[in-house]
Amino acid sequence: MSIDELLGSLQTFEACMKPKAKNKGLALKVVKEASSSDDDEEMALLVRKFRKFMRKGAKSSGKYSRDKEVKKSFTPPHERSGHAKSNRNVQCFKCKKLGHYASDCPSGDSKRDKKGKAMAATWSEDDASSNEENSSDESSSEEELVSNFVAFMASHSTLEDVNQDSLDKEIDQSHQECLNDNPSYIDLLAKVKFLEEKLKLALSEIDEKEDLIKIQVNEFVATTRRLLREKNAIEKKLCEVEGIVLEKDRIISNMNLESSSVAVVEEKLIEVSLPTSEAIIEEKCKDSRCF
Repeated sequence: MSIDELLGSLQTFEACMKPKAKNKGLALKVVKEASSSDDDEEMALLVRKFRKFMRKGAKSSGKYSRDKEVKKSFTPPHERSGHAKSNRNVQCFKCKKLGHYASDCPSGDSKRDKKGKAMAATWSEDDASSNEENSSDESSSEEELVSNFVAFMASHSTLEDVNQDSLDKEIDQSHQECLNDNPSYIDLLAKVKFLEEKLKLALSEIDEKEDLIKIQVNEFVATTRRLLREKNAIEKKLCEVEGIVLEKDRIISNMNLESSSVAVVEEKLIEVSLPTSEAIIEEKCKDSRCF
């Protein structure tokens, strides 16, 4: 088992040790601080011993320079809450999951299962092959340490699964007990469902009325536009009629002026062509004298 694979396995285990999100609904408080702190101390001790064992193997195989990557101190999960919260929203673009970056992806290019039991089995197989290759350099105590480390990880993962299953069962049982102890709560749920159905019907009716109102509004807008076009056409015709009336008035005024001028000319012609009565009498007198 290489140093990189070991680091990936440790990071995967640390990711599994992150505190889980609280379940919504009934709040069932479970106190596990004492046991978790003991497990963390035991885990830290096993990791330190295991790293010491891996450094010995690296020195014997000429890979001591790569052991610098293993010098990161192990921090218990309960002390890394701030780091876990800061990386909780980070998404890995390789495995598409939250909680770590692509450079820290525990899966890497391998196809290891991410559950605790499968990882423990993989580590045990890798450790077994590594022990077979370096059997001449390893002691019985170191082999026992590795087996204890793998067994601890497997038992810890199994314990977490059992605790989660029991917690889910307790939540379901408590929820059912609350329903049985509170029949009014069941009646309230029935009323809520009835009101939800009634609300859905009311919303559907509102949607239908909104559609009808939209149709009526569209018809009103179309009618208004048509009336505006007709109004503009009537105003245009009125302008044309007003122009015709003005032209008629102008023509009438011109005709009146011409008729008045004609009357003046006729009077002058009458005065010139017809003699007055006095002139006619004088001419008659002259004629009588002559006889």
